[in-house]
Amino acid sequence: MKRLKKILLVLLSVPVILITVFYLWIFVLSDMFKKELTAAERKNTDGKLARLECGTTWYETTGPDNGDIIVFVHGATIPAVTWDANFSNLAAAGFKVIRYDALGRGLSDRPATNYTAELFTAQLKQLLTFLNIKQKINLCSLSFGGPVTAAFSHAFPQTVRKIIMIAPAAYSLKKPGLGETLSHIGWILARYCSEDKNHALYKKKLAELSDKMAFQFAYKGIAPAGYSLIKYRNEQQTARAFRFLGETGIPVLLIWGTDDPVVKFSLHQAVLKAVPQARLIPVPRGGHIPHYMFPQLVNKKISTFLRN
Repeated sequence: MKRLKKILLVLLSVPVILITVFYLWIFVLSDMFKKELTAAERKNTDGKLARLECGTTWYETTGPDNGDIIVFVHGATIPAVTWDANFSNLAAAGFKVIRYDALGRGLSDRPATNYTAELFTAQLKQLLTFLNIKQKINLCSLSFGGPVTAAFSHAFPQTVRKIIMIAPAAYSLKKPGLGETLSHIGWILARYCSEDKNHALYKKKLAELSDKMAFQFAYKGIAPAGYSLIKYRNEQQTARAFRFLGETGIPVLLIWGTDDPVVKFSLHQAVLKAVPQARLIPVPRGGHIPHYMFPQLVNKKISTFLRN
């Protein structure tokens, strides 16, 4: 009996050890073999650098100086390149547009700190101060950028004119049960194996963005930053920020792909409940990046919303 217990203990320990080694490699050891993100590495890139208190931030801006301002806030993984299909087009439509890499991503610093909502809120506020922007801004966010814009609007409501949220990662507003989670995983696998032409488009566009963002993984700090982002995510704080956004009355436009495999479309109901002034624009058969899959449609919706 004792021998059987020892065997079971060993068998149960193996997966734990393997998982521990995997995470140790991903978040610690692999970082040792990467390059430092230096000024020389950033030299031949588009955009500019803002030396902020929280860390050096890569940013890019274009469009008429007298245009209404749109600040793009990307998600947890893909940096500012995610806005390639929207940035110049909305500038051509008369808006002054700004996009930047969040700390820990792209060409911005990867400081050894806690990647909290307060950090990303401070970064955005410091960037606006650096750029001497005093007028109200419009925020356009994707996925994890949604909680960031909600937190920023909570902290500085007088700074924000309107908000566009594309598939905001507001998981805290609705906790899925085990059955729903398993169903969602099965749905993702089914969609991934599908040969449907719209899903093929999603995979193609996602592959394009994956190629565009690959550069950031060559530099130290991205894995620890990603781990910290997950570790210090405060769901209760996020839920409060969304509810507060609902109380401010700031106009909000929700754009959501109906076939989003990352932030499921059904979550829009919880967002609309927390932010009742929000207006939903479903993008039929759109994935998690509808702004990149169908830029002409999304750019038009954004432009119309901001001008009305």
